[in-house]
Amino acid sequence: MNSNLKNITRYKYYFDNIISLIVDSLIVADSEGKIEKLNQTTLNILGYQESELIGQSIQSILADSSLKVNDLIKTNNLNNYEVIYLTKNGTTIPIAFSSFVIYDRDDKAIGIVCIGRDMWKESSS
Repeated sequence: MNSNLKNITRYKYYFDNIISLIVDSLIVADSEGKIEKLNQTTLNILGYQESELIGQSIQSILADSSLKVNDLIKTNNLNNYEVIYLTKNGTTIPIAFSSFVIYDRDDKAIGIVCIGRDMWKESSS
């Protein structure tokens, strides 16, 4: 049991380090669209603290409410779709958005990984 806990802790640390190294916005949500994990880039873009977004709907940060979680799951993978992030202070930021559905062993959708590239930052570089 103790070695299993050590392995889980090691993999969590490993996973958290990978997430922190990603330079694009990264959001992991459950199949209901509730945010479970995000990286520092996302927090920097949006101006929130992590605790303010964990458990919130991914819809809360999308200014364009036409993109729904169910649509993301139905399409399975979405590549470079333009969405608008809504920051904490109300600023809107265009994002090149891609999403990928996570499935369990029984092929049931259990979550979504969303990656976004800040298009303002890209165009000013």
